[in-house]
Formats: sequence, C-alpha cells, structure tokens
Amino acid sequence: VLKSDRPAPHRDALLTERFEGGNGLHEPQRFCLLLTLSELAPRPDPDEVSTAARTSLHHIASSTNWALLAERLGIQQNRPFAVVAPGASRAVRRWPVERWKSILEWLNEKNIHVVLLSGSSDAEIARQLYQSFSKDTTLVAGVTSFTETVALLARASIFLGNDSGPSHIAGALGVPTLTLFIAREDSNPDAPSSPIRIHP
Repeated sequence: VLKSDRPAPHRDALLTERFEGGNGLHEPQRFCLLLTLSELAPRPDPDEVSTAARTSLHHIASSTNWALLAERLGIQQNRPFAVVAPGASRAVRRWPVERWKSILEWLNEKNIHVVLLSGSSDAEIARQLYQSFSKDTTLVAGVTSFTETVALLARASIFLGNDSGPSHIAGALGVPTLTLFIAREDSNPDAPSSPIRIHP
C-alpha cells in the first residue's frame, strides 16, 4: 500500500509492505506505481491502462442492442439527451435534490431531454427528483444492468452527476462530464474524495 494520511488499520494489517510515494497522483497512476514498486508488473503506462479500460467500455456499449434498450426505457433513439445521476453510494456525496431541479430547468430551457439515472440503492432520490420535475424527463431508476448502463451512458450527449460510478464510466467513455465532488479545491490532493485523486 502507498503510505498516506488516510487511516485504514484493519486493511493495512493484512498487507506485507508499505511504500513511499504516490502523493498527488490520479488513482490510475497511483495503482501503476504500486504495481511497479511491488515488482508485480514492469512499469506500466497509465495512459495504456486507461486506454484499455476505455476500449473495454466501448466494446460493452457497442455489443448492446441500443434500439431494444432505448425502446424498453422509453428513450427516443434519434434525439440528443443528457444523463443526470443525482444519487451516490454515500449520502455526503449527494448534491441536494432542490439544486438538481434548477439544473433540470436549465436543460429544459435548452430543449435537452433528460434521462434521470440511478442504481437500485439510490433509486428513491431519482424518483423524488422526477416527481418534482417530470417535464421532458425519462426516469431510469434501478432498472438497468451494468452493461445497459454503459450502453446508455455511451449514447448521452452530456453527463451530470455526483462522484459516483456512472460519473467515472461516462468520463471513461469520453462523454462530456460534469462531476460534483465534496472536497475543497485547496484540500489534501490524496484525500479519499479529492477530485485530483479520483477525477473521471
């Protein structure tokens, strides 16, 4: 494990060695450094690792029958849409629903269709937002598999969401992405929620 200020005594107790370095790095670069220092792999190129992940996600998206999925979800195939994911696994990472409403209003003014996306664990947040703002909006709350979610995100014109899985998938797919983080810009770049460390 790379030494940091982040306490994880139970996790660290299971590891055999602690390495110095990795401060201020994006998470893929940090993992590549750890593999090299552990002599588990020759020095990998973080760009190659990222390219492999992007290629895999695009393969997943292209292997999904978009016409059938769009029909099932109620999305018009030939119309641009924005995916908005208002949830996150941790409550502290969730932007207030009321603020998301103003974003949906802005998208509506721009005549951009909105697809509200969530997993099953945060579906209630998406439903709540949908019920308070259902104009030109499609609700996709807890009804897609991982593969279907990747296919949906790959076809979005833009993605807006909290620091969560869909944000990172959309970013890796090359979709223009706006991700909201809870960390302050001047805070520790190695903090668990630092956008420097874990940006898409």
